[in-house]
Parts: sequence; structure tokens; C-alpha cells
Amino acid sequence: MDRRVARVLVVGGALGAVSVATVLWSSVVAGASVVALVAWQLVKCRHRQPLGLLPPVLNERGEQIPARWYCDECGKSWPALFERGRAPVPRFTGYDPSKAAAAAKRAAELVERTRALALKRAGLNEPAPPATTRGKSAPSLKPVSIHSRRIAG
Repeated sequence: MDRRVARVLVVGGALGAVSVATVLWSSVVAGASVVALVAWQLVKCRHRQPLGLLPPVLNERGEQIPARWYCDECGKSWPALFERGRAPVPRFTGYDPSKAAAAAKRAAELVERTRALALKRAGLNEPAPPATTRGKSAPSLKPVSIHSRRIAG
């Protein structure tokens, strides 16, 4: 009976050791994978701002490469996808000769106003106002005495 008990104890001990080693080994593998996952998350680049925007260029084969975002921390780049709105609808095309006269008049008025402002800014005499303005007579250009009660202008 001693042999049978010894045999049962040896086989049972071996099976117990194998099961304990298997459980321990799987715990070690699981723990190592958790540690590796945490380390990978800490080392991984999160592409913090600001990122660089690389312009669209031609590669060595002459193919168009679209614009790309570039992360300076990790050196990766990926396509920059921009939403494109609808293209504007052209409503007027060509040359309209009926509008040329009005445009020339506005341009001449702009030149005259710019010239008058430049003269005023320089402190030079302004050009004389027109003689009549819609039926009104031009203001008197006679000097007014400072002791007079007459209002100038």
C-alpha cells in the first residue's frame, strides 16, 4: 500500500504542480500584456496641436500628392481632408459697355476726392468750389472782420 500511496502522491503532486504552473504562467502572460499595453499608450503620440500642413506637391513619378497634416513629434503624416463647399455660381460674365460710362465717372470722382484730400492734408489751398450748386449762389469770399457781428460763410 505504500507504493500505491506514493504513486498517488507523486502523480497528484505532478498534476497540481502543472496546474499551478499553468495558472501562474497565464497570470504572468496577462500581467505582461497589461504592462505592455500601458507602456504603449504612454509612449504613443497623441498628435497634439499645432500640426504642420504640408502643401500638395508632385512626387518623383509626377503624381499629385494631396495636402497632408504632419506631426513633428512622431514624424507621421496623413491626408488633410477639407470639406469643399459648393462652387460659386457665375452670374455675370463678359463685358457690359453700358456700364463703362458710369464706371469712368465714378473713377474720375474718386481721383478728384483723393486729390482734394491730399491737398488738404498737405495744407495747400483747396481748389475753388464750383460757382453755383443747384441754383444756390456761391458763398461770399470777402474777408469778414473779427469785430463784426456778421456770420461768416
